[in-house]
This record gives sequence, C-alpha cells and structure tokens, in this order.
Amino acid sequence: MHLAFLSLDLKKGDEVIVPNITWIASIEPLYWIGIKPVFADIDAETWCIDPADIEKKITKNTKAILLVDCMAVCPT
Repeated sequence: MHLAFLSLDLKKGDEVIVPNITWIASIEPLYWIGIKPVFADIDAETWCIDPADIEKKITKNTKAILLVDCMAVCPT
C-alpha cells in the first residue's frame, strides 16, 4: 500500500477518502507520508464504502478514494 500511495505522487495536505471500517494496513501508509485519511461511512449491507457519503466528503484536497472489500471476512 505504501508504494501504491507513493506512485500516486500524493503530497502532504492531500486527502484520501477511506472507509471507516478497514484494516490498519490500508491507512497507516497514509500517515507515514503525511496524507490525511478522510473516513466515509460504509453501507451496512455490503460493508463497502457508501458512495453517497463519498460525495459528501470530496473537497479540493481529495486526491484519491481507497476501496476496501471487507465482505469476504466480515459476512453478514
């Protein structure tokens, strides 16, 4: 994940929208390179990031959206 974020040429002060239920390995590299994670709600049925909440979180500093699939390990 760290290398993937670096390949996007993200800079300090940039934001990446992430689901509020995720793995630490998904967001820890953001902190290492000074990027602000912006947490969006998840859909209760799919456990994936809620597209409607993503739209609310987008700002001029948003540079990426991280999608994480938790359904395989968190079945309902």
